Amino acid sequence: MNEYRAKQILEQNHAVYNTIAADFSRTRGFLWADLHPLKEYAKDVHTVVDIGCGNGRLYQLFSHMDVNYIGIDFSEELVAIARNRFPGARFFVSNMIKTSLQDSMADVIYCIAAFQHLPSREMRIQALQEMRRVLKPGGSIVMMNWNLFSDWAREKYESDGSGDFFVPWKNEEKEVLGLRYYHGFLLEELHELVQSVGLNIVKQHYCKKGEVSSLGPGENILTVMRAAEDV
Repeated sequence: MNEYRAKQILEQNHAVYNTIAADFSRTRGFLWADLHPLKEYAKDVHTVVDIGCGNGRLYQLFSHMDVNYIGIDFSEELVAIARNRFPGARFFVSNMIKTSLQDSMADVIYCIAAFQHLPSREMRIQALQEMRRVLKPGGSIVMMNWNLFSDWAREKYESDGSGDFFVPWKNEEKEVLGLRYYHGFLLEELHELVQSVGLNIVKQHYCKKGEVSSLGPGENILTVMRAAEDV
């Protein structure tokens, strides 16, 4: 995908998420079963960065832990909702390709259902490089993406053949308020991207309801990575 088209799509996603923020937030008030096991990566750490935090729901994993939580999202409207929901946490407007976060500040970085919105390989590499910059030596990046090649997704969504999907957001009246871009990853593609920026995967698998799954039934893909020199 050329850079101009990729930027157009990113701007479209930004506009759509600002438009649907209130509706979207109402559907994201709870933690998926696949998210609960991810709490283990925040044990005995100081700073947690949540990239693509949306309405801040992941903060619920850490609200009773002694951690310094920072959430960032490119949607101004979702960040406003997050700040209202969780006044004890810190939220900032920023995209994941270039943030204002300090070098080597995060013990663990979470990126949940956000990386999949980047429309080009170049942007994905930039985002991974940015995560690596922000990560402390010895830290972990915990990423989750939708499994858009699962049985349920194949029945619901159609790709253009390149692994790219445009997923409609509908209101209660079933009116389409906007199309959101998603990229469907396979494990091999994620593995190659991660290695290309000097990160190593320490765990990667399909998951469903908090359990290890496979391509067909798996609803999400969990990828846990660390800097190559730390593995």
